[in-house]
Amino acid sequence: MTNSCYATGQWPYGVRSSRDGRKYDPSTVIQIPVPALIEQADFDRVQAKLTKSNPKTTPPRVVNGPSLLTGIAVCASCGSGMTRTGTINRQGRSYSYYSCAGAHQKGKTVCKGRHFPLGRWMRSF
Repeated sequence: MTNSCYATGQWPYGVRSSRDGRKYDPSTVIQIPVPALIEQADFDRVQAKLTKSNPKTTPPRVVNGPSLLTGIAVCASCGSGMTRTGTINRQGRSYSYYSCAGAHQKGKTVCKGRHFPLGRWMRSF
């Protein structure tokens, strides 16, 4: 669903060289008529959805990760994103926090490093 000829009904022939892959002059490209398989509006809608869910623009961990606020919550001090961190104590109980990613990755010189318990965020929803 990424080829526009499905919606336009025009197949461009002679765009690239088969030997080395370089592009030819656009004035020499021949448009071959083919039957359109889908409507242009449907094609545009699919392209928008593919662009939105492209892992090069939106990391998969933001879309379907375990942290609801990843990519949304930001640190009030430095503006970096908040990421999920955690610790486990000696009794085996785990504690999860949202922490400033700037402080976590670059050190305390960038930001003081705010931490909020994950349970506190979840109770407010």
